[in-house]
Amino acid sequence: MKRTITALLLLCLCILLPTGCKETTPGETVNLGQEYQLYIGQTVTFSDTDLKVKFGEVIEDSRCPGDVVCIWAGRVSCLVEVTIDNESSNTVLTELGLSEGYTTTQYEHYILQFRVEPYPQSGTEISDRDYRLLLTVTEAP
Repeated sequence: MKRTITALLLLCLCILLPTGCKETTPGETVNLGQEYQLYIGQTVTFSDTDLKVKFGEVIEDSRCPGDVVCIWAGRVSCLVEVTIDNESSNTVLTELGLSEGYTTTQYEHYILQFRVEPYPQSGTEISDRDYRLLLTVTEAP
């Protein structure tokens, strides 16, 4: 009986886990216009383009914890390596704290919409392995 209950609980947990975006595996090719989840060190290649994006590191996370009232909302900045036509350059993506939705920036002829998770809570530290860059890339009009 205990095994059945444990199996059902595990099944429910798997079903209820957030699945809003696809997590990439190293070297995976993905489509423009879809949201993908990158962990630090992961690279994603976009199909039918000459574009690759690598999530290098979080270089600043001063966001006000979600359960605290702050004078300044803070920000989170991520270093990403963007490769177009086999030429790579580093750029910083910065998202303001307490912002709703996604931050949008343009890099050459691509629009990058992104969000950094998890959002900080007081009394807990976010380790590098827990950071995720939720990224959607489209071509600029």
